[in-house]
Amino acid sequence: MGWGIGLVGVLVVGLGGWASVAQINSAIITSGSIVVEGQAKKVQHQEGGIIGEILVKDGDRVKAGDVLFRLDETVVKANLSITRKRLYQMQAQEARLSAEWRSKLKVTFPNKLTILAKTDAITSATLEGEQALFAARQGIKGRKMQLGEQVSQLEQQIVGLTVQRDAKAESIDLVTQQLSDFSILLEKRLINASQVTAIKRERAELVGQRGGLISQVAQTKEAISEKRIQVLQLDEEFLEKVLSDLQEIRAQIAELEEQEITAEDRLKRIDIRSPQSGYVHQLNVHTVGGVIAPGDILMLVVPENGKLIVETRVVPTDVDQLLPGQSAYVRLAAFDQRTTPELGAIVLNIAPDLTRDQSLANSSIWPG
Repeated sequence: MGWGIGLVGVLVVGLGGWASVAQINSAIITSGSIVVEGQAKKVQHQEGGIIGEILVKDGDRVKAGDVLFRLDETVVKANLSITRKRLYQMQAQEARLSAEWRSKLKVTFPNKLTILAKTDAITSATLEGEQALFAARQGIKGRKMQLGEQVSQLEQQIVGLTVQRDAKAESIDLVTQQLSDFSILLEKRLINASQVTAIKRERAELVGQRGGLISQVAQTKEAISEKRIQVLQLDEEFLEKVLSDLQEIRAQIAELEEQEITAEDRLKRIDIRSPQSGYVHQLNVHTVGGVIAPGDILMLVVPENGKLIVETRVVPTDVDQLLPGQSAYVRLAAFDQRTTPELGAIVLNIAPDLTRDQSLANSSIWPG
């Protein structure tokens, strides 16, 4: 037959872990084991690492929050330092690109970087480099100024060409009038035909010169339009590149900020602390410099103030003799029964259903 009905009793004294014999009222006798009320807490680490210090040993009393182990922080600190350096570089670039996008005259770096640059040579060099790049990229303004000056010169040329064109037009009018007068005189045979021919030749030359001036004015206006388009293209291409770079940098900054938070969190967890007050039990870490894997159980912390309970089994036929709150006595089988007193206890709880004892699952019991 199987044993059933779990029974637990609260012990008066603080002993644990030994086999015991519980004597219940009505002469129910059974054996069990002593455990601590409340569960022992496992001490684990999420990422694992290299053990730097072991600060406890089995049996030590610890308080909640006490440091039990300290991992080697070399790699964690190095990763955090690398992440921060990259983050600061990206933030400096963002400040420079932002100044370019807003057409500022100078770069305004975050206060954190400005302060850090006073003591950190790498950060200082980073800010100086971005400031120098900002100044170099301002060369676009010089190019725009050159184009502006060229436009002004071309506009002045148009003014001169226009004056010459108008002067030629007046000369053509005068020569045309003179040609009309000479034609009348030629009809009256008062002048030679060669004189009329000379005036016609002069008029034709003036018309040609005026046409050339008109063409030069048109060409100069076209050149001005091209220069102005170049100015617009310079602005458009530059700002498009700045905006693209700015968006990319900001995405990288967001990613690096997350990495920084993760690295800082890992650094905080270099110290492995006790989850509760109690006693160190089953310490599994003994070597400084040894490696622990993520999730390894490093030790247990048995609750400090947990009451001791006897977990035992009784046969189903005895269950009607048991009640919660009933008095009981515990004898510790591991000690000399002549010198070890009985321990007073009370019944705490009775299991609601049968529990099969697996140790008897394959046993045969013969009638006597």
